[in-house]
Amino acid sequence: MTVVYVGPGWRTEDLGRIRALALVAPRELRSVRPEIARFGATGHVVVAELRDAPASWLSEVAAAKVEMNRLGLKRPDHYDAEFRPHVTLASARNRPPDASEAVALDALRAWVAAEAEAKPDAWVIPLGPDSPVRLWLAGLARPAGAPEYVDLDVVAPSP
Repeated sequence: MTVVYVGPGWRTEDLGRIRALALVAPRELRSVRPEIARFGATGHVVVAELRDAPASWLSEVAAAKVEMNRLGLKRPDHYDAEFRPHVTLASARNRPPDASEAVALDALRAWVAAEAEAKPDAWVIPLGPDSPVRLWLAGLARPAGAPEYVDLDVVAPSP
């Protein structure tokens, strides 16, 4: 799940401060169910958006993003004022998606939504203080074929 998207331009010397602000876990336990939806300014992604997440957690994440922006640790973005927890399931190559991509995104959204509706108990997600929270950063130098996102706790474990 994307909690804080830092984006390109982060600096290695800032990783400790990024980690301190980006690793925000919910303080209260809550079970949530995802809503499968198109997402993004141009509807270019399909996501499982986690509705009914604890309001206190949403506020803490928004505050962390504001502080990261204030400190110059991430580039400000239009979605920084709020936090909508989600898991990205698919993304179009184009923004906005071309006609064929839009059809494919809608088909995927409908199929996953039907699966979630058919097996609702399989889609319950517990969120709380014991939820694992990891920091992954894009843009690290890596060999061809390596994943786009790199788990920072593996590459540069916290002290």
